[in-house]
Amino acid sequence: MNSFELFAALPRLLMMTEQPVRMFKIRRDKDGLFSTGGSYPTFTKRGKIWHQLGHVKAAITLAAQRHEYFLQSLAQRGKPPEPFRYDGCSVVELVMQTTNVVPLADVGQLKKK
Repeated sequence: MNSFELFAALPRLLMMTEQPVRMFKIRRDKDGLFSTGGSYPTFTKRGKIWHQLGHVKAAITLAAQRHEYFLQSLAQRGKPPEPFRYDGCSVVELVMQTTNVVPLADVGQLKKK
């Protein structure tokens, strides 16, 4: 599920439970950009959302394994090593909780805050 699909599904998710919905992102500390995940992550304003902390750990492990392979490849070609892309990053926990549920027919009558 990508970020847009998650955002579209949030009203349904939040109505199904009053429990907070926890999500996670990996943020690069020096510029505040978020990881896109994958074997060779890049960093963007939006990044990727993981739904479980275990999935974040798996993404970091995958990237670390790929980085070791990449370092070996660089060494074989006589090139200098590059830093691990997740060095200087933090895991950010996002929590969403239901604060108000309004029938669809009444949405047009909501006042902006």
